[in-house]
This record gives sequence, structure tokens and C-alpha cells, in this order.
Amino acid sequence: MRECDEKAPAIANREEMLTRLDHFLTEAKISREACGSHYFTWNVFKIECDPDSVLDTVATINLGMIPLQEGAYYRVPATDTLVKLTRANSLRDGSQTFTGTATIDSEFLRKGALKTIEVVAQLSGEKLSKEAADARLKGFEFSGEVTVSVFSEPKDARITLEVLSEVREINAEGQTGTRRGKEVTKRQRVEAPADPDPLNSSSSG
Repeated sequence: MRECDEKAPAIANREEMLTRLDHFLTEAKISREACGSHYFTWNVFKIECDPDSVLDTVATINLGMIPLQEGAYYRVPATDTLVKLTRANSLRDGSQTFTGTATIDSEFLRKGALKTIEVVAQLSGEKLSKEAADARLKGFEFSGEVTVSVFSEPKDARITLEVLSEVREINAEGQTGTRRGKEVTKRQRVEAPADPDPLNSSSSG
């Protein structure tokens, strides 16, 4: 299989980020033991202490890493699914559309559901062992698909990624639930203004 030939991203200032992390934890009065745990304020967030975790975010927004060629594979960060891309059309102005659909690994979905149970238990103060959390999913079945569409418009220096997902969950009683999601990410080159200072203006007359 062919994936993007571009060099995988790496953090250039990893040591600096680790130093900033130590400062943040100290100022926020958060212990190292909290790394990896979840907190709830206005929303749920994770205390992430691994600088390399940002690479998943970079992979999501760096659309320039998408291999725009027939038969190439794009790895969807959210589901870790490889989608084979097929050229849907190619226009005279250089615009191209690539698309593909793949099945999401059921074990990946199950682990995601298990993680949700563990996070909810943690936030509610419930002491829940991994075995007990796993037992709550006994008899459950998971399945899903993800469809990727990539629109490349060189004339406008723009590339758009659209990811559609559908996940089905069947519980031990045979009841089915379906979750659908749509995520659109755009990247476009923006020319810098002639004068970088927006407050600096001149008039004549």
C-alpha cells in the first residue's frame, strides 16, 4: 500500500515543551499522577503530559500530508482507519476529487466505548475496575464505516477534507443505536498584508 511519502512530523522543541509542562503543572498545583486523567469543568478535558500526543492533532489539520494519488491510502486519525483513495474527477483547472470508504475495526470501536465508560466513572467518582467496565459491554456488538472525500483546488490554493462516519452499537438485548458524524477541515493559503500592522494606515490629501 502507498501512504504519503512526506516525512512524518516530529516535534522540534520537545525538551522545551517538557519544561513548559513542568511549569504548568506546578502553577496549576497538579501532580504528575494526574497525567492521563480527565477533569470536568465547563466540559471534559484530559491532562495530557505527552508532547508527542499533539502529532495526532497535526495529522488532522495538516491536509498537505494527504497523498493525492490514485490508490493511495489515507489514515483517518479519529478512527485509525486506512481508506484507499480513488480519483472521482479531475477538472481542466487542476481541481481533483478523491474519495474512499472503509470499515472501522470493531475492536477499535469497542475500546472507545470502554474508554468512555471508564472516563464517566472517573468523573463521577465511581471506583470501577477494568474488569467491571469490560463486563458492562458483554454481549455488545460494534460496527461502522468511514467515508473520506478530499477536494483539491490548486487554483485557489485550497484543499478540503470531509470525513463522514457511521457507528452502530447493538447491546445484549438486541437494541441498536447509530451515531453519525461529519467533520470538514479546510486549508487555504492566505496572503499576508503589505503592511503587517493593521493599525498602521495612511491617508493622502
